[in-house]
Amino acid sequence: MNFSKMLSLALGVACAGGLACGPQSAWASGDGVGILQGNQPGSFLVFPKFDIRGDTTTQIRIVNNGWDDVNVKLNYVCPGIKNVNQFCAALDRMVSLTPHQTRVIDVVDQNPPCNQGFVVAYALKEDSSHTAASFNHLTGSYAINSGRRVESDNAIGIQSPKPYGEALGSNGMLRFGGSATNGATDGNGADYVGLPSKLYTDFRAITPGEEGVTADQGSVLTLLTLDTLAGQQNPAALAFVDFWNAAEEPFSSSVEFICWTEKQLDAIDANFLEENLGTTYGSMKITPAANCPIPGGCPPMIPFDATMLGAISEYGDGDTAGRTLLHNDCEKSTQYMPR
Repeated sequence: MNFSKMLSLALGVACAGGLACGPQSAWASGDGVGILQGNQPGSFLVFPKFDIRGDTTTQIRIVNNGWDDVNVKLNYVCPGIKNVNQFCAALDRMVSLTPHQTRVIDVVDQNPPCNQGFVVAYALKEDSSHTAASFNHLTGSYAINSGRRVESDNAIGIQSPKPYGEALGSNGMLRFGGSATNGATDGNGADYVGLPSKLYTDFRAITPGEEGVTADQGSVLTLLTLDTLAGQQNPAALAFVDFWNAAEEPFSSSVEFICWTEKQLDAIDANFLEENLGTTYGSMKITPAANCPIPGGCPPMIPFDATMLGAISEYGDGDTAGRTLLHNDCEKSTQYMPR
């Protein structure tokens, strides 16, 4: 599938000027599910990262909080490299859960085609079709042990507005958000709720270690996009990064990546170094932006306007702590091509 085909499928629509952006305005009817909410069970889980480099280990947990058996498909998705190899390798696996069962999965045992990336898990129909289904009873978490204290956080749960057990992904794509999929705002065209249009977090500035030594303390940013053709070529996603120090002085930068990335903050911009930022802590806003799939190709090519999710890790004093990025409630729609 070429970039043009992908762009016609992965439609990212930001909120238009003058339109309200809130949970009540996303879908006018239905059960009130219209935009991604935090810490809720869902039919689709996103684990923002796994890391199995060297002695680092990653375990993910998936819990069936429902009263029925469920099969869950997992996609392990790898990053590509811009202008080198924009292929995002992927691996799919399936697990079965009985009611209220917890499955613990050691990622290295799954043999993913890369040492870092992200994982999605989604409920399937109770038959042999392996078709995605509405089953808003899945929760999960992940834990990464890198020799420091274990870093762990909840998976991002994404709900489906469809009736319980209904098949999803009628065209082979899983659709997030209603307004961009069929021109309506009632959720009829969506398999899952819409994704946010902006991400937010606070951060700890980077304090360099001795020359040639990893920084003593700081933050690492993880970003991913579900506007992904897993196991195929993908264009580069672009985000504008606005950040402020604790005294409210503004800075700006940008970041590009193929499917998934993890960067120490000063690799994005040198002003994330504490000596340049001027304070130890700050705040950040990440805004996905339209990007030309091939340099110089716009027009006639349609810009690639990706949705994004992510996490941030802070390290120092011998330990690491991580958390999922906060987000707004302004719907942005897309489609994910599962394995």
